[in-house]
Amino acid sequence: MIIVYIQGGFVIINLLMAWWHSALIKKQKRISHGIFGAGYLLAVAIVCIITHNWLQGPPLLFLRQLVVDPALNVMRVLPVHYTPKNPKSIIDQVENKLFGPHWNAKIATYIILFIVTEVILIMSYA
Repeated sequence: MIIVYIQGGFVIINLLMAWWHSALIKKQKRISHGIFGAGYLLAVAIVCIITHNWLQGPPLLFLRQLVVDPALNVMRVLPVHYTPKNPKSIIDQVENKLFGPHWNAKIATYIILFIVTEVILIMSYA
């Protein structure tokens, strides 16, 4: 049951991060992707340490990709499937190389990875 609360908390964190990034973009301010990424990884590591289960990490990382990108697009009043042509984020650059403009393939991949890692996590508590 704790998994639901942890992941729900991270959904809220991800929505707040998308909102903040949207505000920075609207003000034409630079987004410090490295700092935000490091902070997120630190939060994931803290959860893993507190729960004594490193299997908590992967689903939280895939959850981020499933929540932040679409939420950021919606908050920027862009199509939910919008993909920047020349992104500044390293992760976005890698995604562009892997998936190109195929947003559905990217999301489907993250959904599958989230489900697989979530099942492994749940089985670790059985």
